[in-house]
Amino acid sequence: MKVEQGGKIMSNSEVKKVRCRRGFSLVELMVVLVIIGLLGTLVGSNVMSFLAKAKVKTAQAQIKLFHEAVNAYYLDIGEYPSDLLDLVEEPPGVEGWNPDGYLADTDVLPRDPWRNEYYYDYPGSRDKPKFDIYSYGPDGQEGGDDDIYNGTVEESEEVL
Repeated sequence: MKVEQGGKIMSNSEVKKVRCRRGFSLVELMVVLVIIGLLGTLVGSNVMSFLAKAKVKTAQAQIKLFHEAVNAYYLDIGEYPSDLLDLVEEPPGVEGWNPDGYLADTDVLPRDPWRNEYYYDYPGSRDKPKFDIYSYGPDGQEGGDDDIYNGTVEESEEVL
C-alpha cells in the first residue's frame, strides 16, 4: 500500500515508521508522570528540611546580633536595656545612648523567621549571660525543644 504524504509517496514500511514516531502511548506517559511525581516528592521534602534548618540558623544569627547590641548598650549606658525596643529607640532619661541605635540599618525590631516577636528578660533566668533573648521557635509556644535562647546559640561564649 502506498500513501501520499506532503507530496511524497511512501511505502508500507515507511508508513509504519511514521506511525511509530507519532507520539507516546498512555502507559509511557503514565510511567513518566509517576517518575516525575516521585522525584518531586523526594526533592520537595529535602527542600522543606533545608528551609526549616535555615530558619533556625537565621533566628540564631539574629539572637546573636541582639546579644551583641545589648552588650554594646551596656558599655555605653552602664546598665542593660529594659526592653529590646531600647536598642532602636532612645529611652527617656538615658544619657550616652548611641544616636544611630544599636541595630545596624534598622529603626524597627526584626521579627523571628516565623514572624513572631523576640523576647528579652533582664535579669535572665540562667547563670550566663545576665539576660535572656529568645524565640519560641516554629510553634510560637513557650517550652519544647524548638525554643532558641541566646545561651543555646553558643554555649561556650563568654559574655559580660
